[in-house]
Amino acid sequence: MSLQFLWYIPNQAQPGHRGDDVVADHNSLETLSGHARALEEHGWSGALIGTGWGRPDTFTIATALEARG
Repeated sequence: MSLQFLWYIPNQAQPGHRGDDVVADHNSLETLSGHARALEEHGWSGALIGTGWGRPDTFTIATALEARG
């Protein structure tokens, strides 16, 4: 059995989530795609995408990120 490590793609509706700097387009498809590319380039096995009220739909985000692959 080998360990697999996952990271987190913050698809939060509100900027400044987790104490991050508030920046324009914090939740744009381009920004989230950049997160996904960085995770792949640095060897992460995958990513978790946050769910909950007030967030963009998780399946839609995952499908869009995969399509941009």
